[in-house]
Amino acid sequence: MMATDLTSSAPRPRRPRRQVWYRDDLARVSIAQLRARFTPQRFRGLSTVQLEHAGHLVEVRIVQQPCPTAHGGTRRWLLCPRCDGRVQTVGCHPELGWACPASKCVGGWKGRTRRKLPGPEDGELAGDPATH
Repeated sequence: MMATDLTSSAPRPRRPRRQVWYRDDLARVSIAQLRARFTPQRFRGLSTVQLEHAGHLVEVRIVQQPCPTAHGGTRRWLLCPRCDGRVQTVGCHPELGWACPASKCVGGWKGRTRRKLPGPEDGELAGDPATH
């Protein structure tokens, strides 16, 4: 068995920081929005849709997949222009272009849905027995 020398090892290189995409900063398009925009007959005939935002033009494919549910039928998906993954929504970042929220594509989209609730005035807590 060979002993390893840990004192002379070089520091590990740092991984580059991941780009953070916030949902409210993105122009997003979903299958549901496309379904609402087109007539049912036109929507069923779509195989691609052209998306443009902030100078980024892309043609996104729409695929159908059989849906093994009690209702049967097919489910429609958008194919991400970056990773070719099936997604329900694609978004456009003004600098980086169109992509999906998958971790393998852009590392996910973050939401800003947590809001700070206003606290009680003067540091008193609601229901504090000292104030009654």
